[in-house]
Amino acid sequence: MAEKICKSFLSSSFKFLDFWPGAFVCYSPGMRILTRYCLKEELKLFIAALLFFSGLLLLGQLMNLLRLVLHEGVSIGSIFSIVFLWMPSGLSYAIPMSLLFAILIGYGQMAQQEELTAIRAAGVSPADMLSPAIGLGMILAISLFLNEAWISPPARIAFREKLIDIRKDIRVENLITPGQLLSLGPVKFSCQDIEPGPTPVFKDIFFEYAGSPSFQILAEAASVDRGGGGPVFLFKKGQILWTQQEKHLSVQFDTARQAIPTADIVAASQPRLKDLGLFALRRAAKAGRLEEEFEYHQRWSIILSPFFFALFAATLSMIIKRGNRVVGFILTLAILAGYYILLVLAAAVVPTSHDLACLMAWLPNALLLALSYFFYRLIFVT
Repeated sequence: MAEKICKSFLSSSFKFLDFWPGAFVCYSPGMRILTRYCLKEELKLFIAALLFFSGLLLLGQLMNLLRLVLHEGVSIGSIFSIVFLWMPSGLSYAIPMSLLFAILIGYGQMAQQEELTAIRAAGVSPADMLSPAIGLGMILAISLFLNEAWISPPARIAFREKLIDIRKDIRVENLITPGQLLSLGPVKFSCQDIEPGPTPVFKDIFFEYAGSPSFQILAEAASVDRGGGGPVFLFKKGQILWTQQEKHLSVQFDTARQAIPTADIVAASQPRLKDLGLFALRRAAKAGRLEEEFEYHQRWSIILSPFFFALFAATLSMIIKRGNRVVGFILTLAILAGYYILLVLAAAVVPTSHDLACLMAWLPNALLLALSYFFYRLIFVT
């Protein structure tokens, strides 16, 4: 009885149930020409957009990677392995972006050229018109589930471990530039001049350690010693200034040693929520761990976003009737900005109200669904 009521309500308002058989007709042996044509156009745009958005997201890592190659002597093979390990996490964000752009452009071009009007005049139902986009969104949502459940979490761990291994081999002396302040965790280091050589000598040194107790070193010269394992600064002829609460102490020295801390590497090796797969998050959420429960809801919201983006973009593109790629790109960025701003707001609410934050994690998808319903009725019902 409940099933009949649900079917009656959905078919009379959104005709949503008609999408389900239509969404998979493009994968049946008797694929129809219309479905095949729409899917072909969407896939071409999707692949092009996926390459673009993946590269755009990779730019955030590009400067650090270039510095590793140019200044630290890291091999190109290591850089490619880092990029390869980054890809699963990048695709989790690039796939929804690319799908939104592909459908906005694909259906927008068809609407602009009045192809959709001709298709409707030929007696094709709205569900059949939208089924390629909905089907593609469902398949991509399934792919994101597989990625976030088994592929992306271990790839994130391997990505960070690879960076840690590379950082251990970085020569700190190559990072120092005369007149510029270098920050390494709690350490700050600057010099006014460098005497080049196999072991560079730094002149007119300022060194500060912001730990407890904090202290500063002013020295005439310094070098980096790697003979004992980890890098150590060797200072010559200077002054150490200790400060602890209201106590101050100044000591002159001829030589001094200070190990370069690796706090940044230790912090990077700590486990994070993003390292947990969906099933581990689910177990943690059932155990009452609030942060893991919110991450579980947010992860599922992003996984299902391709379906809601496909539904929203397909109906919106038929209203704006703009196939121009610039317009589609601007719309894509605007929609994505709103989507992820809502997710950020949900994360900000976690310390105040955990239950509200979990509900807000689904708010972007709920808004996309509501707008899709409104656009659908505006086009096909009224």
